[in-house]
Amino acid sequence: MIQYLGLFFLLQLCQCKNHPPILIEQPQDMIAELDKPMAIHCRTESSSLDDLHIDWYKDGRLVTTDPNARIITEFMALHIINTMPQDAGIYYCIAKNSYGQIQSRKARIQFLKLDKEFLISPISTSASIGERIRLRCQPPNGSPIPIVYWTKDGKNLSLPLDNYDLILSSIEKSDFGSYRCIASNGLIRQSSIAYLTEFHRPNITIQPSLSRIDLHRGQSIDLQCHIDNEQYNIEWYFNNNNQIIQNNHIHISSIEFNQSGI
Repeated sequence: MIQYLGLFFLLQLCQCKNHPPILIEQPQDMIAELDKPMAIHCRTESSSLDDLHIDWYKDGRLVTTDPNARIITEFMALHIINTMPQDAGIYYCIAKNSYGQIQSRKARIQFLKLDKEFLISPISTSASIGERIRLRCQPPNGSPIPIVYWTKDGKNLSLPLDNYDLILSSIEKSDFGSYRCIASNGLIRQSSIAYLTEFHRPNITIQPSLSRIDLHRGQSIDLQCHIDNEQYNIEWYFNNNNQIIQNNHIHISSIEFNQSGI
């Protein structure tokens, strides 16, 4: 009787493997990076590899080995070397043995893309205390669409944005510093640094200091303009119209009637 039971157990043990493959790992949706290697996995329950065959499909078509892709069934994975945009799509595997086949779930494969150049980068500016400032930013084109955030002096800001732009509604002393716009979709791009500095209105000194100067025809005159901030240029205008010189000094050696004015 014991011998019969042993034979029955042995038969059951053998028969339990006589079934189609059972998937224990399925391909998963993935966002990968272009120009990098990628692997999609489809693993079955332990069984003889001699009787196991795995086919991979992309967008309903059988994937065949080519210079850009190879199928490694030993590891039950599809390896794509040096991914390209056309590799994006819907992938699934079909595992087969002598007893049948099974299809995996369908996995969507997308690729990260983020251009290097910002469409609009913030620029350095000066502002007075209490002033409202907009620092502009338009991130690079990318897929998926990147999220945008800002940093000040290297630290993340949690301020709300207006279409990627950073709005400082009332400048305080603590707002002055270096700002950067950051775009991220898995890849990261950083804009150039924009410096926000405090605006100091320059003191202007004009010599002669008289508001009205009376001269006779043929006389000469020197006009001088000085400011206490070398960051600014001096421009002279005649009768509020045409710019006549970019200098801090004007000398008229023999004045004519048509040179009278403001």
